[in-house]
Amino acid sequence: MIFEYNNFSASDLETVSRQIRSDQVSMCAVAERCVYGYPRIIVLSPVKGDMAERSVNYESLANVLWLTCPHCNEIIHRLEDRGYVSKISRFLNGYRLAKERMQTAHSHIYFIRKKIYRDFFEDTYPEELIGLFNTGVGGVRDGSSLKCLHANFAFYRLDETNCVGYIVQKLISDKVDCDNNRCSHENV
Repeated sequence: MIFEYNNFSASDLETVSRQIRSDQVSMCAVAERCVYGYPRIIVLSPVKGDMAERSVNYESLANVLWLTCPHCNEIIHRLEDRGYVSKISRFLNGYRLAKERMQTAHSHIYFIRKKIYRDFFEDTYPEELIGLFNTGVGGVRDGSSLKCLHANFAFYRLDETNCVGYIVQKLISDKVDCDNNRCSHENV
């Protein structure tokens, strides 16, 4: 997976700030846009600080991809509230092929983190970060566990090996775009 870094405008930054309700947006790319052209998934920047005092942004490397779309976030949050993290987790652990497919997705995110780090720091990752780089989608340490449907959905949108994200997309009836161009409004 190759990202086009800095492929966003000041308007995109403003939109993402409204979407996530924070002025602390640390993104390096828009990975996916909705049908209306607004950021849906962003790549978080692994860099903290300015060029003179830059350091590793550990939180961004742990999460890498961020689902910013308020429509998707709300409907996926409702799934989590209804217990779908544990329901999907039980499904995964009950079917060998689904579990193997998720192991592939987890391995893909390992390499994406490492590539993003190298793209920004032009170096191999330091030994003390190996635990961070080797976590799965959503930061899971054990590939048979499941934490966040949002993270899995975002990753699935970019890498179809993530069967949890596929399940989430089917649970929301493939309704990944809102009907009202919501992000064009001041209050998302």
